[in-house]
Amino acid sequence: MVLEISADELDEFPSLRENMDPETGPSGDHDPAAITLPPEPLGPDGRLNLASIAMQNAEMREEIGDALLEFCAPYLGRRLLLVVRRGQVIGWRAEGSDIDRDGLRDLSIVLDRPTVFGRVSKDSEYWRGPLPKMPADQPLVRALAGIPPSDCIILPMFVGGKPLGFLYGDNLHLGVADAPIDHLRRLMAKADLAFQVYLLKGKIRTL
Repeated sequence: MVLEISADELDEFPSLRENMDPETGPSGDHDPAAITLPPEPLGPDGRLNLASIAMQNAEMREEIGDALLEFCAPYLGRRLLLVVRRGQVIGWRAEGSDIDRDGLRDLSIVLDRPTVFGRVSKDSEYWRGPLPKMPADQPLVRALAGIPPSDCIILPMFVGGKPLGFLYGDNLHLGVADAPIDHLRRLMAKADLAFQVYLLKGKIRTL
């Protein structure tokens, strides 16, 4: 049933005119199908595409780091970016809860000692599973607020075949089985190119 309102009534009550749809009548009679729903969350393919665009347009290395961490946000509750400098793994960036920021700044792991990072950087693959209980890796546990994960994932970052650092992620005690490993590996390959472009831009600026 459509409520009929005369022109005189609309002149007397202007607010009714504002709420009228010229085709469907009063605004309360909207077609439910016309309601705009919020967009569905992006899947790994969509997020990887956004990360690619962000890294392509990056002018600073922090913007590349932002793209890496943003992609991982739905899949990894604790996310760290670590860099290799003079044979040591040191902290760079972190997102998530249960992270000791001071511990991240002080993190230093020597690669010539037995460490999970040495394993990953040698075979150019990735680590997924419990964090090995190696003395050299204890600075990483301290950066994680002393809470080792049930499972974690570690992927190396390279620039032109040279080790640059690592992407670390975990979900505390929930595991990382749902992390899209193939997309993460493609992400790291894109980061390799993005860092190469960033370094080349720096050289161009200094000429």
